[in-house]
Amino acid sequence: MSVVIVSKWDEGMDVEKYWAATDAMGLREKLPEGCEYHMAGEGPDEGFVISEVWTSPDVFNTFVETKLGPTSEKLGISPPSSVTVVPLIRHFGL
Repeated sequence: MSVVIVSKWDEGMDVEKYWAATDAMGLREKLPEGCEYHMAGEGPDEGFVISEVWTSPDVFNTFVETKLGPTSEKLGISPPSSVTVVPLIRHFGL
């Protein structure tokens, strides 16, 4: 079942760190396997938000364990302040 993952950082993440991590994982021009959609930006209170659609929570967790986690640790990026997982009942694109 596809899920929306919304990760929010109150601090410890910014545009520069986002691009550093993206480039370190070789994902500037492509999505990781299992990620169907990706959006990122600075929140209204200078926080950072990433919202993604993944094919399943397990696929997302594998990506975090094998790629994102080690890359973030290497670059000194703190874990998100909150992560929300929403199971999708409809996934429709134009």
